[in-house]
Amino acid sequence: KDICRGMIEFDWDVRFQAMNRVEFLDAELIRLADQAGCYQMSFGIETGDPVVQKEINKELDFEHAKEMFDVFYDETDIDVRAFMTVGLPGEREETLEKNKGVVKYLNLDDVSGATICFPAPGTPLYNQMKAEGRLLVEDWSKYKSPDGLLFDHEYYDSLEEIEAVRDEFLDWFEYDY
Repeated sequence: KDICRGMIEFDWDVRFQAMNRVEFLDAELIRLADQAGCYQMSFGIETGDPVVQKEINKELDFEHAKEMFDVFYDETDIDVRAFMTVGLPGEREETLEKNKGVVKYLNLDDVSGATICFPAPGTPLYNQMKAEGRLLVEDWSKYKSPDGLLFDHEYYDSLEEIEAVRDEFLDWFEYDY
């Protein structure tokens, strides 16, 4: 907020993109970002499935997100985007429909891609998978462009299955949403 206030005060003619977290949003920040020149803000939603949200320790308050995204839509010209992730621990058949549901509920302008989950070395997810003995690959160089599953997934048997779900979601967003 202070950075935005400074940009407004000094009348900087700058347009910028920002990444934020839903839990840090309030209406004042949204309005200040708009006044300061923000034209796009992206959020890591990851999944619309509450079970998966809990599994990855990211239990978002979608009601709060909806209230805040409505401020974007009603009071600003800021483009709102989300990052979604496919193949998360706990994901199952109905997760894709829940992901579509949250995109509709939040009325998102764009999904900035749907990445495939990989437990990056050093992250809490990696440490959790390692502690549970679920890592299938420990060679960090394989994480940049995996040729198979990186962890034992309770629902998917192959990377190709996850890629198919990702592609289905992106096709839905592009052509049917």
